[in-house]
Amino acid sequence: MFATMVAGYIIDYVNRRRMRKQSGGTSNSSSSDQNPEVEHNFVLCKTLHPLTKLAFWATNTPYWYLTYTVLNKSIASRLGDDTLLSCLKPLCANSHVHGFCVFVIALASTAFHGAQLELDKDLTKCACVFRGFAGFVIKRKSDNAPDGRVRTRNVTTQSQGAYPPPSISTTTTHTTNPARKRLVKKLLLCDVLCANVYVVFLATCASLLDVVKVSLIPVGCMFVAAQAKRQQQYNKYVLFHSLWHLGSAWAIYKAFGEE
Repeated sequence: MFATMVAGYIIDYVNRRRMRKQSGGTSNSSSSDQNPEVEHNFVLCKTLHPLTKLAFWATNTPYWYLTYTVLNKSIASRLGDDTLLSCLKPLCANSHVHGFCVFVIALASTAFHGAQLELDKDLTKCACVFRGFAGFVIKRKSDNAPDGRVRTRNVTTQSQGAYPPPSISTTTTHTTNPARKRLVKKLLLCDVLCANVYVVFLATCASLLDVVKVSLIPVGCMFVAAQAKRQQQYNKYVLFHSLWHLGSAWAIYKAFGEE
């Protein structure tokens, strides 16, 4: 499970090595940086269906449930007996420590994918729609035309400069402001660090062989998802990264040992 959340970096490294070998070592760095990891996030958020994005984001739920399970059932008390570092045994057997770690992973993953999918923008749009709802049609007697037809008037209270009127079509250009890019990059880094630091800690507390065995399938899903993102197969990325969320939560639970 040591390859968690770094599958993309491994794929990028292998691709750069292969390209350099094919070009006889003359390929420049710009060719390998045309499609970096982060840039795909600002494309998939524009191309995925809103329900797909919401369902993908919801696959973080197992991390939150795992946090509750670790704290409520005190399953971490089974850890620590096989650790090589005796000084870590009290921490390994402390369910509150593990519960806090899984909570941080759940928070980091939920925050990153929420920003990656721009769900905060979608919620803002929904809030603006309800605040300045433009769907009601008010009919008045004075609007009746001489020919007997009824003229209607749409009442809108749209905030100026926030969103274009519905009649104005906007073309998606997949551009993102620098502040947004910095936010997503920082949340991605936080997500990667939290997941990998805890995996190292868990592997120290539990049997390393057991952790590796239960992690093979989830890590395989992570690699497939990372490759799919680089190939702009974003629905495939969502599917296998969702399986990674489900599988990694299951793998962490199984690493605590049998009840």
